Amino acid sequence: MKPIRILQVVTIMNRGGLETMLMNYYRQMDRNAIQFDFMVHRSEEGHYDQEIKKLGGQIYRMPQIRPGHYRKYFGLLDQFFQEHPEFKVVHAHNNENSSFVLKAAKKAGIPCRIAHSHLSDLGIDYKLPFRLYARYSMKDNPSSYFACSEKAGQWLFGKKDVTVLNNAVNVKEFKYDDAARNQVRSELGVKENQLLIGHIGRFNKQKNHSFLLEIFSEVHKKNPEAVL
Repeated sequence: MKPIRILQVVTIMNRGGLETMLMNYYRQMDRNAIQFDFMVHRSEEGHYDQEIKKLGGQIYRMPQIRPGHYRKYFGLLDQFFQEHPEFKVVHAHNNENSSFVLKAAKKAGIPCRIAHSHLSDLGIDYKLPFRLYARYSMKDNPSSYFACSEKAGQWLFGKKDVTVLNNAVNVKEFKYDDAARNQVRSELGVKENQLLIGHIGRFNKQKNHSFLLEIFSEVHKKNPEAVL
């Protein structure tokens, strides 16, 4: 029997949080039974693209989702699902923009249409009217609602019945390694007896770096040798 093919809809498969979460699931599952394919919205190659292909996945490229090009994008979505009747499951990770691909999937008769929220707030900027339009367009186009937390689900879906899907992590990759510890401390020029606090995250609002700095400021007062 051929595997069930699930279309994962993302921006680009770089080393972001949701993308890495998908890869952690993808590597561990029985790909003879279930196979992931990816619809991406960038022309350049993503960090995980080559691994996806080695695991048997297909990558389909779409243009960036831009307000001035909605009509063209909607047409491309309709064309895509007409050409790919093999998909019975679409799992969209583009937050409010997921409404567009799921509307096209519903129109094409795809029974399982998952909208997945990965954020709890984007604030106010010039894109807000378009985000509100996209959220309004969500309506009942999804058949299921997923989120990384209850707050993320409430932010995008309101009072819908939301399934919280915890991020999968291979804990073996983070097992303590004394040699790796010494190597990193050496590269950073940190002494053996210094307190070293590490942070991994891109510089944007959701990572809350201001709070991190407030905490470290208090740590530094108690331990002037501490390093962030």
